[in-house]
Amino acid sequence: MEWHIDHVRHYISSTPASTFTDRKEQIESLYRAYLCVTNEEERKLLAPVIKPYGANLGVEYMVYNLVEQKVEQLIGDYLDRPIKRKAYVMNKTAQSRKLKAKIDMMAEEFFRKLNKEFEQEYDIALSTEQPEIEIPEDVEEFFAKDYKDIAEEVSDDLMEKFLDVDKQKREIVDLLRDWFISFEAHVEIFKQNNRVKWRKVSPMDARNDRDPHKVVQDDHEYYINWVYMSENEIYNEFDLTKKQREQIKVDFALLVDHQARAHSPISSGQSWVRDTNWYVDENKEFRLAVIKMVWKSRKDLSVKISKNKKTGDEIYKRVNRDERIRKDEKLEIYDIETERHVVMAGPNVCVSHGLAPFRNYKNENKRGIHLNYVSVYGENTIGVDSMRSVAAKLKKLQDWASEQLYELRIATRRNQGKVMIYDTAQIPRQYLRGDSKAAYKNALNRVMHHAKKDAMIFINSKDKNNRYNFNQFTSVDLSTTGLIQDIINGLALIEDLADKVIGLTPGRQGNAGQYSTATNVETQRQASFSRTEVYYRPFDDFLQTAMERVTMLQEKVHQEGEHIQYVLGDMKTKFLRIPKEFTNSDIGWYLSDGGKDAKKKQIVDQAAQLALGNAQTEEMILSLIDVLSADTASESRAILERAVAASAKLREQNAQSQMQQAQDQLAQKADAEKRKEDIQMRGQDKDIAVAKIYANEQRGKRKDEKETKLLDSLAKFEKDNLPKPASPEKSTETKKQN
Repeated sequence: MEWHIDHVRHYISSTPASTFTDRKEQIESLYRAYLCVTNEEERKLLAPVIKPYGANLGVEYMVYNLVEQKVEQLIGDYLDRPIKRKAYVMNKTAQSRKLKAKIDMMAEEFFRKLNKEFEQEYDIALSTEQPEIEIPEDVEEFFAKDYKDIAEEVSDDLMEKFLDVDKQKREIVDLLRDWFISFEAHVEIFKQNNRVKWRKVSPMDARNDRDPHKVVQDDHEYYINWVYMSENEIYNEFDLTKKQREQIKVDFALLVDHQARAHSPISSGQSWVRDTNWYVDENKEFRLAVIKMVWKSRKDLSVKISKNKKTGDEIYKRVNRDERIRKDEKLEIYDIETERHVVMAGPNVCVSHGLAPFRNYKNENKRGIHLNYVSVYGENTIGVDSMRSVAAKLKKLQDWASEQLYELRIATRRNQGKVMIYDTAQIPRQYLRGDSKAAYKNALNRVMHHAKKDAMIFINSKDKNNRYNFNQFTSVDLSTTGLIQDIINGLALIEDLADKVIGLTPGRQGNAGQYSTATNVETQRQASFSRTEVYYRPFDDFLQTAMERVTMLQEKVHQEGEHIQYVLGDMKTKFLRIPKEFTNSDIGWYLSDGGKDAKKKQIVDQAAQLALGNAQTEEMILSLIDVLSADTASESRAILERAVAASAKLREQNAQSQMQQAQDQLAQKADAEKRKEDIQMRGQDKDIAVAKIYANEQRGKRKDEKETKLLDSLAKFEKDNLPKPASPEKSTETKKQN
């Protein structure tokens, strides 16, 4: 513990107070400008404006919130930028796993095609090695755009939980505010209650090493969070022991006693009170330095390597450096990095110290580590330490606008239509001399005060040359209408200058003129976004690196096989299992270009709006609504492409259906005609049969008639040729004779 405490004490004693004080005071002044407040020193500088002649003009000085307006405008625009995030594996093992999946899918697609041809030719169905794989239409495009390794899927889900479910997205607003005000931002990633979180570190409290060749500092060698706390704040922040609490009380009592007796002798154990780095006196209250220091420490790790006689596998065992080994064993010494930390509350209380609970390393380089801090410094690669933040560019203009606002308030409160005349010839001599012994010291300043406040007019009754320049018939116009309008125009000029300084345009802020066209407004917006990208790009890189550190820490916090359950914004429950592939992968994050994506999103939305007016199917209408509701251009385009493909497929199906329907109609018509012909043929056959029957009947009838005629002829012949029969009487006589 003493070694860690000496580490902090040496840093405090060897660091000049001015090393960080000047920059801290500059950043504090910018934050006060953002909050529209002033400190005691700034109020003294404003005395010539508020009290021009030693007396208050009776109008409160208000700070014009120019910095706040523009910073919030830029923050809101950044939050509206569509940014797509995507996780990707970086280490070779994970990339090889991804390549193997691609080869397996392409091989499966090839063999399925061969099996289909074989089945068509020989009518024999064969199976492939992986029939459960779903083959997309284009494997290359699928792996280029949509395929995700299991580690990438888990990373996406954990990042979604981190930002949306755990509400860590809110910290981005604070980081943006720090970036636009101080042109630097710092984030600390830490573990709390088995969850990964991040929080901003104030630029006024951060002290760390800086690589002059990078804007985003992603590999700190050390990081110090240096804040000043009151006695009660220390008690609330840390869980101190009884002895530590007593020591804190002694330290604060020593500060009070040292202030009361500045020249009293100091014992050897109290010499720290002479070093002002350990405390500050703010508003008659002492605040003690609370320092959290984290740094990389190197360590030699001795490992004995032997082989298992049965399996032949290598066995690694950690040993001392002077360990004696056998001939068949090998001793290797690894130089690794470890993370050490110490938290000091004042010079005498060590809250915690030692090694970090785990090493935050990459799988490709397990010997090195990364501290859980990421920083970004604007214009760090120029070589000149200057403050060129948005707030720094606008602060002078804000001071000017505040003075104009003060003059405007004075002008609106002046006397209207009244004249105060003061005869300068009646000024007492002691007023003119400014005699310190006079009863009315600097009384002329009082006169000038009324001249400023009430628009007093001066005349000199003893001046013979100008005696008749002012008389009872002279008219004086004390109207402030023109003055007020001039001040308002001055404020508008300052606003316009502020917009030009940081790259905002009226079209982007919704202040387009009455005669501005839509094309002109859009041109202004695009030009403005191009100007402000210089602020957004470094912050995007900073945010991307911070997300990579979050994922790196999640790999250490979550164990293999762990199950996680959480609820999303649409009230759906999601279950997540941590696989082995996730803990063995190095995950990087890609953030899309928000500026370009916004332009593309606008084009896609315009196309979707035009198509929405002509959409005829419910599916297309819903798809176009999804396009307009998507966050990024890539998502909108993907939805639109799927909708267009589905529409084209539907049209093709409809065309095929119509063609099939036409073919069916032709077939039905042909069948009908055939049936008609059949019916006609059957009718003709029937007619023939009937005709035959009729003919037969007629033939039989004619035959009968012929036979009848023949019989009639025979009968007539018989009648004519045969003897006539006798009369009944003769016949009776004949019978009797016989």
